Amino acid sequence: MNNIINKVLGIGVLGAFIVFGILTFIISIFILFYAIGPNRDDVAFFGNDEYVISKVNTEYELFKNEEIILKEVADYKQKDSLAYILGKEQYVIIDEKNKKHKIKSTAEATEQEKIFLQNIKKLNSYKELY
Repeated sequence: MNNIINKVLGIGVLGAFIVFGILTFIISIFILFYAIGPNRDDVAFFGNDEYVISKVNTEYELFKNEEIILKEVADYKQKDSLAYILGKEQYVIIDEKNKKHKIKSTAEATEQEKIFLQNIKKLNSYKELY
């Protein structure tokens, strides 16, 4: 009788250790994922690092103090104290001296701006935006 009780208790304790080990592993994975956060790589900085283009997962995005200003960033270029960041349907002009930005539709771009924007650095595989 004692032999049966010892076997049942042994199996119960072993099962409890296995369940505890699995739960510990799963919780560790969640903690690690939370600590690392989303995959974000900073690519370019503007306005004393107040604005930043970051690669988040597979897309580039423009942030101002952790707030998304422009998604699907394709290109960027700095000229004098202005930075031009081109997205798929919009572009942003950042005045680095005054730390202000203006969001414009690509349809609003003047011919001179279109020519300028066509010749800036490519980040994504957006081939022809104009």
